[in-house]
Amino acid sequence: MAARGADDGLWDWDLLKDRAYFSPRLYEILGLRDGALDDSMSLLLGSFDADDTDRVCDHFRTCFEQQEQKFRVEARMPQPASGWRWLVARGLIVYAEGRPVRVVGSLRDITDFKRAEEKVRTLSDDAPVLLCMIDSEDRLIFANRGFLSFFGRTLDDMAEGRWDWTKDIHPDDLPQTRQLYFEALRRHESVEMEHRVRRFDGEYRWVHETEVARFTSEGAFAGFVGALVDITDRKHAESERVRLQAQLAHADRQRAVLARHFSPNMVEELMRSGGQLDAVRTQPITVLFADLFNFTAMSATTPMTEVIELLRRFHTLVEEAVFGNNGTLDKYVGDGVMATFGTPWPGARDATNAVACARHLVRNLNRWNRERETGGLSPLRIGVGLHCGEATIGNVGSARRFEHTVVGNIVNLASRIENLTRTLDIAILISDAIVEEVKRETGRAVLTGFDPLGAQSIRGYQKQIGLWGLTAAAISVD
Repeated sequence: MAARGADDGLWDWDLLKDRAYFSPRLYEILGLRDGALDDSMSLLLGSFDADDTDRVCDHFRTCFEQQEQKFRVEARMPQPASGWRWLVARGLIVYAEGRPVRVVGSLRDITDFKRAEEKVRTLSDDAPVLLCMIDSEDRLIFANRGFLSFFGRTLDDMAEGRWDWTKDIHPDDLPQTRQLYFEALRRHESVEMEHRVRRFDGEYRWVHETEVARFTSEGAFAGFVGALVDITDRKHAESERVRLQAQLAHADRQRAVLARHFSPNMVEELMRSGGQLDAVRTQPITVLFADLFNFTAMSATTPMTEVIELLRRFHTLVEEAVFGNNGTLDKYVGDGVMATFGTPWPGARDATNAVACARHLVRNLNRWNRERETGGLSPLRIGVGLHCGEATIGNVGSARRFEHTVVGNIVNLASRIENLTRTLDIAILISDAIVEEVKRETGRAVLTGFDPLGAQSIRGYQKQIGLWGLTAAAISVD
């Protein structure tokens, strides 16, 4: 009853008597009438294709010699109308005193499975990935056209254990690849990994390899279906991205270091030129000098810690004004500062930006004085002088120290104009040249409040220079 109710055909082979029992379901699967095989195992084997009969016999012979407890073998049966039928036989072998005495097995029709497998093989040739099939003993049994073309080999060259894939893996990637693969093979589990594999021309290519565990219709592990996707371009892109990120990080660190010593526009020029600003050239620029009034006398009666804090606050105001108006902070000299506009390269509104910077600086100082007065401190006063014209610009430092600055008559004249702010008791002094340049730049708004002071004598210069002045009180803090 059990034999009749089983989905598989069952058989029991007594090796000592060479007699076999075949269940009714087995006859149904084979398409034979009941009893057609009598009790002969030879008749069953003879119903298979001749080549497969020999192979099945060899399989049993090997199992017996190696004292195998289980067996599994596939064979084809010719069908006049529909071609081949695929059958799988599996079961147990019983031994007595080291001799096989009985084989108990089942038979199942796996034709549909085999046809589907063959269809997959046919379709896989057109797949854009490298596909292969590995058996449970790690032997290649199938590879699509792309796979064989990649390695420049034929299936006959590679199948049935004739391909040692470990020799085509990059030596640096082999240890981890072997570990992942053979662990998956041992555990009958799928696995994914990335490694380099050698193409037929000797070039190593990066691949993403997926090995999907496959199983027979009875649930036995049958090996892997492998898919290799060439990801070399992606790997190169990732490598380039990492390299660029490293370069950007390095550039950011360089920029941060330079920003501690140079103004933003000078930092950008240094970064653009790779730090090469050695070429000396003459160009039009605007120069600004600013200095706190009576700072030396005030420092003599003020604790040094407070003096340092005051200078830090003053330098912060200067940097906000200069950098906020596209200027270059050239140098600090105690409580004095020199800034240039139009460096490292001339712009369309250099004089206008310089005057705007002077107004910005005085406005910030007025706001600071409000705080100081609230705290019972005396207000600070500042003098700012501006002049423009041709100057020589370049690196005047040594091989060990970078010192980029401007030199020329207009620099000296701007400094002397700033000195006059004390004599004339005024916050900002600009030359006629500045006024004319601002008008040319259509920046007249920054001249609001400036009064003409006429021609003034400048120490060290025979020719008088026309100046314009603006008081601190004329600049609103709101």
